[in-house]
Amino acid sequence: MPAERVLPPALAEWLTREHSVAPDGWCAEPPLEDLHCHPDLVERVATLARTLRDVRRTFVDGCPVLHHPSGPPFAAAFGTSGLVVRTAERLGALDPGWRTTGLDASWRDVDPWAADVTFTRATTLLRDAFRRAYDGVAR
Repeated sequence: MPAERVLPPALAEWLTREHSVAPDGWCAEPPLEDLHCHPDLVERVATLARTLRDVRRTFVDGCPVLHHPSGPPFAAAFGTSGLVVRTAERLGALDPGWRTTGLDASWRDVDPWAADVTFTRATTLLRDAFRRAYDGVAR
């Protein structure tokens, strides 16, 4: 049985409510003492997200949340290695072996620090997961 992780309450509420309007633009990072996500993970998510067209970023309770311009969130990070993306697709090598509680089945856990797999770099797999999640919420 996979281990379970719990989202910070404000982040869980944010990800489970309806969003018909996206946050404005790309929100700046809060001060280090206000983050509830490791700065390296914040940077990793930002690097992957910047390849997407008009992606929006906000911070909820010190955790980065990515939104599609049409409104819905499609990815969020928390803690030192918590990363969830909204996608129906299995993520294979990016599956961390744990499940974050409080989210429906449209959200999948992703290992943001996954090792490179055979001929594919983990960053390529992560970028593809973000693209599928971004494209999926646009439908």
